[in-house]
Amino acid sequence: MKRQHIVAAGGSRSIVTFHVSPPWKHRGISLQRFLCVSKLWAARIRSRYFMKLFLNESLKRPKSLVFVFRDNSLGLTISSVHLKSTHEASSSSASPIIYHVTFHTRQRTTIAPSVHGLICYGPPSSLVVYNPCTRRSITLPKIKSGRRAINQYLGYDPIDSDYKVLCITRGMPKLRNRRGLAEEIQVLTLGTPDSWRMIQDIIPPHSPVSEELCINGVLYYQAFIGTELNESAIMSFDVRSEKLDLIKGPCNFRSFSKLTNYEGKLAVIFYEKKVSGIIGLWVLEDASKEEWSKKTFVLPNLAASATNSRILRFQKFRTTDADTGEIIFTPTYVHSSLSSAVYCDLKKNRVRNFVKEGTTEQYIRCHADSVSSTQVENLMFL
Repeated sequence: MKRQHIVAAGGSRSIVTFHVSPPWKHRGISLQRFLCVSKLWAARIRSRYFMKLFLNESLKRPKSLVFVFRDNSLGLTISSVHLKSTHEASSSSASPIIYHVTFHTRQRTTIAPSVHGLICYGPPSSLVVYNPCTRRSITLPKIKSGRRAINQYLGYDPIDSDYKVLCITRGMPKLRNRRGLAEEIQVLTLGTPDSWRMIQDIIPPHSPVSEELCINGVLYYQAFIGTELNESAIMSFDVRSEKLDLIKGPCNFRSFSKLTNYEGKLAVIFYEKKVSGIIGLWVLEDASKEEWSKKTFVLPNLAASATNSRILRFQKFRTTDADTGEIIFTPTYVHSSLSSAVYCDLKKNRVRNFVKEGTTEQYIRCHADSVSSTQVENLMFL
């Protein structure tokens, strides 16, 4: 954007041209200053049109890897670090941006992974959605349900640019495994005056698990099915149509398997042979036909340099994806201010290491509740 400023000097006029970047090219936190200019500016910046412009500009920037840690002070530590490109050296490191969020309750708190820039956490009685970009959050309306066993998930619809929170209440467990069937499903759309809406569609019999992933407008989460609720499966929730479907997992699918995004498709990843480090990656090629393709690769022995090899076993890892098509492995537990990530390129059969400096600041031992590579800036709650 160009502007011309006319300056009078000694009776003559000179034209000075300078460049001003469009508002949507600014960072989210800096846009808060523009809200004070006038009511018109505030209305424009908070408009759906401007938010979409800002989001599209944010998508052009390099993505960040986001870690959400539950610390010992009744709060969250959110660590965001720039994703490493394929051209960077394997020994490179980066310093993250760290945010702290304080809980206002001692109730059991669950944390959903970062979805398109937002993080959902809290007990069912007072769910909170936090935006690291604007440093602001909102508390969602209380869920109207007599049940305490509730699973919540956050999804994003890229077509309508809508964020929706999905809450599933479970019935009383009747089996020794203490798993209850999903009985009620409620949905809330962020940024609208609407409250929780009950989904009237038929619910496939299942017991939900807090292992979820949102890909291209579809929210996936693990579940147990069968008469004994001991068979692992995957549920898919179309964020736009709000339709829930059951997907049978691949053979050898286990409850401790990880869900990840592989080239824009849902993938299930787990050990096939722990001793040799062989990893099985099953990719969902066609959800309607429940067709899976299989890939295998070897995860290097990362425990060799660790003081406690048990901590670095695959079951203690979380996975996410990179724009480069790689799968990123990160340890669930962090024991110091340094933590590493491992990039696995299945096509080139190559592994790269990446060190994150100061991930948890002063915390000695933290549990990473979620790891996500879909962090983008948006203006929700500005």
